[in-house]
Amino acid sequence: SWFDRRVRTRAIEQWRSLGKNISGRSLSDLLKLRSDAYRAIDVIEAFTQTATVEIGGHLSRDVEIRKSKNADWAWRPEVFFQKGCVAPQINPASGVGVGSNISLHHNASACSMILKQVTTLKSTSLAPFDIALEVFDFDGSFLSLSLDLPETAMHSLSNQNIFEMEFRLTSEQQLPIFARINVKHGPNVDEQIKELSHQHENFTVEFDLGYMDLNEHRLEKVWIDLIFDDAQMNRIVLHDLTVCRRLRAQF
Repeated sequence: SWFDRRVRTRAIEQWRSLGKNISGRSLSDLLKLRSDAYRAIDVIEAFTQTATVEIGGHLSRDVEIRKSKNADWAWRPEVFFQKGCVAPQINPASGVGVGSNISLHHNASACSMILKQVTTLKSTSLAPFDIALEVFDFDGSFLSLSLDLPETAMHSLSNQNIFEMEFRLTSEQQLPIFARINVKHGPNVDEQIKELSHQHENFTVEFDLGYMDLNEHRLEKVWIDLIFDDAQMNRIVLHDLTVCRRLRAQF
């Protein structure tokens, strides 16, 4: 409620004021205040951990995404809501898994790179976890994250569908970013590639399957590649990502 939120805000303001006016207090006062602060930290950290688990439970369901996008299918990869599903990787080889549906690819013969899941530092971020890529020496021409869409994405899929991907990404240095959807049907793979403007953190890209000549009876796999060019000496953080599917507008 508004009152409860006001009480919490007042407590934060009180601790901020105590911190600003700490000089000159007696040793006894300082010890008592520090003890109170430690107790508050323990309670807040316990709440944060519990809330993160609950948030993950909500984000694992696609209902809210489908409602907001008027979609018939939606998905958020587990790496953004499930803690510990990505082991830290130092100098990962091309093809290494990042959770169960994402893999990292590159064409470097020599690279110095760290891949890890980190807790988000932005309180307004919906997803509690990020994927961070710290790239140092890198002699390849591209670095990409490949997202294998779940099999449910192919249920009733046709060229009357549009896939929409939304994500938030930050980097120390701007770099060229491309998104490519790939649809395997029989021996063929149709693809669409889009170059994305890196003028902001939030990205939306649509893939209209109406421009593909799909054999709807032989669909095997759908995946999306997020491709980064000139990734050397950069830190790239993918904060959240969702993919949804809806019907094309009918005229």
